[in-house]
Amino acid sequence: MYKRQLLCGSSLEDAGWRVQVEKFIQNRYWSKSKRLISPLDYAAIQPTLLAYPDGSIQALCRTKSGRLTDCWSTDNGQKWTRMKRTQLPNPNAGADGTVLADGRALLVYNHTRRGRSPLNVSVSRDGRSWEAALVLENQPGEYSYPAVIQTSDGNVHVTYTHNRTNIKHVVIDSWRGKSFIPRNEVTRIKRTADAKAIELFEKYRKRAKSLEDWVKLEAFAGKQKLIPAVSYTHLTLPTI
Repeated sequence: MYKRQLLCGSSLEDAGWRVQVEKFIQNRYWSKSKRLISPLDYAAIQPTLLAYPDGSIQALCRTKSGRLTDCWSTDNGQKWTRMKRTQLPNPNAGADGTVLADGRALLVYNHTRRGRSPLNVSVSRDGRSWEAALVLENQPGEYSYPAVIQTSDGNVHVTYTHNRTNIKHVVIDSWRGKSFIPRNEVTRIKRTADAKAIELFEKYRKRAKSLEDWVKLEAFAGKQKLIPAVSYTHLTLPTI
């Protein structure tokens, strides 16, 4: 919501793929923009809008071109740049993202041009240069249609279709330079955990670089009862 206006990305598929933005003026009415792409550009649908701290808005879109495409607005969605292909591959699958409280953009998408595995997380400071952060899924199968939010505690929650049979929920800790232990567990850990276990945990945490390292670290933390068992996946987002 900006100046009592809510922007929502939407798309139509009945007469060719096309992207538009719908705007809600609080307590007044809905309106929609003209299509954001011309017939000479890319057929695109399912835009995800990323609102950056400098006021710019990026619309990242699903396409059949082998990459995600984007266009930009600097006037709260009144005018948009011509759509271009990004550096991010796309297998004709939806993506979703959000701009974190620290200003970084986080995007969940399939980093491939064919199939819907793997499912990846990338982060960016400007929406143009993206860096790989996590791999949520890399086994054969279909992992698609992600939805992403950041909650007030700083955690990022991701849900997505898991092989078209279940919805999977993943929690990513985006705290800069901190461990993935939930904040409400810090006091309990300091009060009840073995000091040696905490020392080992911090030692291993500083060395962890890959997703496999973080999985092993979380298993160690659970075994030492540094964190409670959880029914969802809890990962840590590296800083860039």
